[in-house]
Amino acid sequence: MSATIERIYAAGTAAESWREALSAVYSLVGATGGGIIRTDSAGSRAIMASMLEPGAVTEYADHYAPLDHVVAEVEAGPIGVPLSGADLIWPHTDTEFYADWVRRNDIGDGIFVRVDRSTTFVCAHERRDDPFATRERIAAVALLSPHLRRAIGIGARTVGLGELDPSLPSALDAVDRAVLVLRADADVEFANPAAHTLVGKADGLRVDPSGRLVAAPRAYGEFRTASTRPPPRTASDAARVW
Repeated sequence: MSATIERIYAAGTAAESWREALSAVYSLVGATGGGIIRTDSAGSRAIMASMLEPGAVTEYADHYAPLDHVVAEVEAGPIGVPLSGADLIWPHTDTEFYADWVRRNDIGDGIFVRVDRSTTFVCAHERRDDPFATRERIAAVALLSPHLRRAIGIGARTVGLGELDPSLPSALDAVDRAVLVLRADADVEFANPAAHTLVGKADGLRVDPSGRLVAAPRAYGEFRTASTRPPPRTASDAARVW
């Protein structure tokens, strides 16, 4: 479970890692696929990340998103409460959405959870006689839901915010790997417990008395180069190095 949570937070800071994170979640609960669906302020839905074929994602965006009664029902419910595909999908097998998109993509069952006001997480599975949403699977998805919410929030806020998301420190504290957030002058804005342990060894990097991250002389040039690459995407990013 801890390795799966770590992959979720890694995806929050690097969108290209979401497929790896989703794969870890689905392996954990025995799902065959699924994804993350977001609804914008205008009510338009889009698949933010998934294990689906690109064609299925495009078809959803072009035609089937407004017909998605499953996500509509999830969005009308409480945040963080997993719902069974047997309850959401099976009563509506006579719809166009089910016949032409759900069934063709083997999403006849699953577990669906609203992770925040505009985001639904889907653990999909083909339909079988017994519902996919066992007590153990529901418990696992419920446990992962707040981590998904924080990771998605981190991704949404990384671009364009001048201050750290208030949920970021507690989220990154759960990550086993060292994470530091630096200002452009190498002042340490945040360090999770793993980072404190790493720099506490003072065998390459250390935090000096003024709160700046410094390197041994032979590594200093490499450190300064790495800490200023890539170029900032926004004005707020210019003041921070991840």
